[in-house]
Amino acid sequence: MGRIGRIVFVISLIAALYPAMAQAPPPSPAPAGRAPRPIPPARDPNTPGYVKAKELPDGELPPPTADGNFIIGPTHNPVPEMTAKEGVPQGTIRELTMESKDSKLYPGIAREPGTFGTPDPNDPAKLVVTTSHAAPYTRRVAVYVPKQYVPSTVAPFIVGADGPDRMLFPALDNLIAEKKVPVMVAISIGNGSGDAQGSQRGLEYDTMSG
Repeated sequence: MGRIGRIVFVISLIAALYPAMAQAPPPSPAPAGRAPRPIPPARDPNTPGYVKAKELPDGELPPPTADGNFIIGPTHNPVPEMTAKEGVPQGTIRELTMESKDSKLYPGIAREPGTFGTPDPNDPAKLVVTTSHAAPYTRRVAVYVPKQYVPSTVAPFIVGADGPDRMLFPALDNLIAEKKVPVMVAISIGNGSGDAQGSQRGLEYDTMSG
């Protein structure tokens, strides 16, 4: 798809999103008493069963003549721009679902589970997929509107794939408040399901990247 096609696709998407946003009900509050989410598992290299290795301080590397296993840093602290801050205006987030039956460009495909493509003997960079077929899908979309946005005014927007990406929105809250980026709308779009050639996600990434 060329540059003009991509622009038309994005404009069509925006035109489709605004009526859906206006009709979408506000997000329901989290149920009272919901248990906090568990801390995700972390890989501790000192756990029994792991290969024995020497852990080095942050910023230190093993000498080039060393022979062995080493654990190197750095330790990553949470990025302040990615966390909600007290006193920083927080934007509004609306979620909606897009159905493939409504798409004129991507009606949907899927690859049979457990099957893969085979290299094309005439073009090693190409995979031949014979187990792909038409299949519907749903796509979740999250739209972020910053607190500082003035309704009915023109604003820039950023589009992110493989969404909805909840980490993007607090980053924009902070960056907009610090005037490091303009007041902008964010559209975080979920992929069309699946992965690699023969799937909806693979088709989208192969044709929309450029």
